[in-house]
Amino acid sequence: MTSSSTEAEKPAAEPAAEEQPEPRTAAPSQEQALSQLKADVGERTDHARAREITSRRMDKVINAGAVFNAPVTIAGDFGVGWRPPAGATSGGTPVPDGHFYERLRGYVEAPGFRAAERVLRTGHLVVLAAPSRIGRETTAFKLLDGLLPGGRPSVFELPSTMLGSAVWQVPAEGAGYVVHDRSPASVHRRTCAADAVDDAWLTRTSELLKAAGSFLVVITGAVGGQLAAATRRDEFVMPHLGPPELAEVVRNRVLVSGMEIHPDALDRRLAEPEVAGVLAEVLAERPHPSFAVQVADAVLGALRDRRDLAEALESLREPDAQARDWLAGELPPAEVAFALATAVLEESSYLTVSDAAVRLARSFVDELDDEALRYRRALVADHSWIELAPPDPDGGSAVREVVRFRGPRLQQAVLSHAWYELDGMRTKILAWLADLAGHSDVEVRARAATAAGMLAVLDFQHALHRYLLPWAKSTDPARRHSVAIALGVAGRLDQHTERVWTLLDQWAADVSDEDSRLPSTAALAAGGPLGLAAPDRAVRLLRTLATEGTWGLLEPVVLGGLALVEAGQAGRVLRALLDWSEPQDDSDQVVRALTVFAYALGATTDGATTPVLLAEAHRHADELPELWGRALSCPPVRPLALDALRDWLRVADRDPAAHEAVLDIVAGIVDRGPTDLRRLQHHLERWATDEDDPSPAAAHIFDQLAEAGED
Repeated sequence: MTSSSTEAEKPAAEPAAEEQPEPRTAAPSQEQALSQLKADVGERTDHARAREITSRRMDKVINAGAVFNAPVTIAGDFGVGWRPPAGATSGGTPVPDGHFYERLRGYVEAPGFRAAERVLRTGHLVVLAAPSRIGRETTAFKLLDGLLPGGRPSVFELPSTMLGSAVWQVPAEGAGYVVHDRSPASVHRRTCAADAVDDAWLTRTSELLKAAGSFLVVITGAVGGQLAAATRRDEFVMPHLGPPELAEVVRNRVLVSGMEIHPDALDRRLAEPEVAGVLAEVLAERPHPSFAVQVADAVLGALRDRRDLAEALESLREPDAQARDWLAGELPPAEVAFALATAVLEESSYLTVSDAAVRLARSFVDELDDEALRYRRALVADHSWIELAPPDPDGGSAVREVVRFRGPRLQQAVLSHAWYELDGMRTKILAWLADLAGHSDVEVRARAATAAGMLAVLDFQHALHRYLLPWAKSTDPARRHSVAIALGVAGRLDQHTERVWTLLDQWAADVSDEDSRLPSTAALAAGGPLGLAAPDRAVRLLRTLATEGTWGLLEPVVLGGLALVEAGQAGRVLRALLDWSEPQDDSDQVVRALTVFAYALGATTDGATTPVLLAEAHRHADELPELWGRALSCPPVRPLALDALRDWLRVADRDPAAHEAVLDIVAGIVDRGPTDLRRLQHHLERWATDEDDPSPAAAHIFDQLAEAGED
């Protein structure tokens, strides 16, 4: 599928919440902006945690070799082999001999087969009401092969329109018929043709088939409609057909392949520890007979070519194929919702994922059986490729266990195929994703935003107009932060990098807009994955916003600058701040630049208690004293600069190395002139003699300055 597929999705289909422009808000004053920035300590902590989560997620995906920009291949009905042509006549379409006998080669009897055979033998009609992907068609062929006259059986596929028909007649005597009541993969239970079957139809059709010596097997899903109320249902309907033993399917297919290998020898090879483990895992991850046939082919190829059997089996664990295989089934809403919630919130706690899954499932259909939403009970049994596991010890998670895919590349594969395959559900998925992107929990927000960025990779133009731009224009700061993360994720790919930067530069240039939503989003993105990969470009963007923007942009500019400092780009940021604050007056540009500096002084990484700039003070021996002196000389910023110096002195009180660094910086500030000396002496003495929180470092540095003055 290409981006042209999005033509069918017009703006009118977008969530109603995004259709109406949100009200504009007036830009704050300088005093309001500084006050708000001082109060938003939690906001800065959340942004740092979000960067950590996004970085870890991106590193995991990239290290796993996931191909973000691989095209999603959509394969018709995902079937293998023959399918009847469209417009089949009422007389039926002959099933080719090759297809018929290929399906029966190495057949492994499915649970319920004998009961179905008795029903068919007695009434010449059986309805296999069973889940898809368990080998229903092969079982139907096997049933007919055992009951039709000897020689080459005549088997035809009939259109499902004959189900419930009161005028249908058996086309031929002594023939076998199959009706496959197909419905496309969907999170809804569509009305099936078999729902029109009632007692009268069952009775009449059975008598007609008996008279003609013919047999009919109907393949459908869960019983519903009139069939569910039919009193003779138990005589003809088999609801308990199960899948065959998949390992036996593999074994039998190899043995009937024509390859000369003794059954005992094959059993020994498949029982080798390294082979048996991989075989069990691949079959558990894709538990369908059709895939077991693929596994048998891989085993055959490895045996013939004398290749490593375990490696041949391991090669089948291709995430894109796994996701496509999963989406090929007729899936219940709860199943789809849980897999999607895992893909979006992977590495989150079970409660977080299950709550999100329930909300998504309930949006798919009007009513859901509560039993279907009890995920934990069936998590291991029904989701062989999803697991509950201890969190990564380096991930900063405080929960006992998290939900994740067993394969590191499955997240992107599931996201991609679900986004492309569930066409009718895309709007509901997007509304759900938007809610997660504005969630109060930064853990949820960051993971949802990262997933949104991974989806944007697939069709950036569609994503831009469908959700990236609406989120960026939102009045909700959390939503704008999420779109900044998403843009950073999408921009990590070379094919989108320049396009995303161009977009951010356009948004940053819109500084005349008092509402400042797009420029603030651009500032946040500059401090994300994209900006960290191109720090010079990020600094230029932040400068545009700091020097030409409104006071409403102060906080996002500060957050962008903090992110760059914490990511190891302190030198670039400090040199830029020296340039921006060169006038050394009380102009808006200078106040904003020095405010960024004051907050950067407190930036820390990985839970460290020592600020980044303090740990690196020796590398910035010229920039730090000059900028600090300018900040102390600027009345609007002076309280922030003093608070930062007091915090550094607290670190110096317990760390001798930090003590020396702070002493050198204070000496550098004092060298600027007598006004700086008097100001620092006043505050150092006050901190040294504070009754509640005295600072030995402040006392020592005060004494050093006094001695220097005497000399």
